[in-house]
Amino acid sequence: MNHYLRFPRQPALATATAIFTLALSSCSTTKVPPLAAMPEKEITYEVQIFDVPADHPFGDQKTEILSAEEGTALKKSLKKAPTFFATTGGRIGEKKTLSNKKEFIYPTDYSPIKYAKPGSGSFPVTPATPINFETTKTGTTVSVTGLSTSTGENHIDILIDRKILLGFTNYGKPITTDATDFFGRKVPVVITENRIEKPSFRKDQIKTVAMLPEGNYLAIRNIGATSVTPGKFPFTAKRPAGFIALVRATTR
Repeated sequence: MNHYLRFPRQPALATATAIFTLALSSCSTTKVPPLAAMPEKEITYEVQIFDVPADHPFGDQKTEILSAEEGTALKKSLKKAPTFFATTGGRIGEKKTLSNKKEFIYPTDYSPIKYAKPGSGSFPVTPATPINFETTKTGTTVSVTGLSTSTGENHIDILIDRKILLGFTNYGKPITTDATDFFGRKVPVVITENRIEKPSFRKDQIKTVAMLPEGNYLAIRNIGATSVTPGKFPFTAKRPAGFIALVRATTR
């Protein structure tokens, strides 16, 4: 956008003084920041995160700069859609936050099993019932700040905070009673499953800084969880054991 400024006419002496002052200021040793760092420019971020199983070949490098072609090839090799995908833009140096976290309510305490009195006519047993609950947030939050340099690279400072539900562990046992089948044999019959389920969560928090060339991808690989609750949750090769994040930044 062109800006047109209109200045009032000044007397000749004032004009000469202004020219002399301008000449002095042009000789100043103060360094002007490169144009790429001026706040008028904007930067756009693209973040994709893929859950990967425990048997995925992660390689030795936790972070790596990939070309646009290499990043596309990596996404195709994963053969799945990202569990997190978001884009946003803002001023150079401005912190941007992307999130898909949602509230998740789960039981923490159960009432004990209750047996009905004989002859009461009610159901013989009441299974353990949730009585107390907690709320947490599951999903992904990404905070990123970028600075553009005169060399065409973007200085990226990124924080990935994730909490995902791995599944539920059943601490209850079925309640059974004896019955007689067609042949007169005693067989157990399940009255109620009496499930006492508690969730297991995985929490990851990854912070990294990188110089990212324009149009390239920053690949962040993570296999070790910051914490798992409860710790005895049985992992298998099919359950998500880590993630790969692909981050790209472009300026305009």
